[in-house]
Amino acid sequence: MNRKKKMKHLILTAIALLTFNFTFAQDAFNLAGKTFEYFNNETNSKEQYAFISNTEAKLILLSEFNGQSYKDVCSCKSSVDGNIVKISCNCEDKEIYPEPLKETFIYDKSKNILTTTIYYDRYKNPRIFKLKL
Repeated sequence: MNRKKKMKHLILTAIALLTFNFTFAQDAFNLAGKTFEYFNNETNSKEQYAFISNTEAKLILLSEFNGQSYKDVCSCKSSVDGNIVKISCNCEDKEIYPEPLKETFIYDKSKNILTTTIYYDRYKNPRIFKLKL
């Protein structure tokens, strides 16, 4: 009987720990409702990733050229694995962006930033997208 109680206690403890870890992981990396922004001073352009959920986002590209403003909107699919965010976006303007734009970010929750791992600035530094408040 005592052995049966210990086994039951061990199983309940294991279930509680697994539930806690799953809940904490879901909460720790929830990007829903967050918008991250990168501004390039040299080109006067802006990129914004607006997350609808951890699996869906919108990319908005804003730029100026010869006094005219340009805007492109892209629908994105994303996935979150730990602190890695992978995203693939299909833009409305297929002439400029015929292929999906893909990027992998490192998410730093303490600083609320996304750091690029594929596309860099012209100085070969990662681009840092800051949480827009």
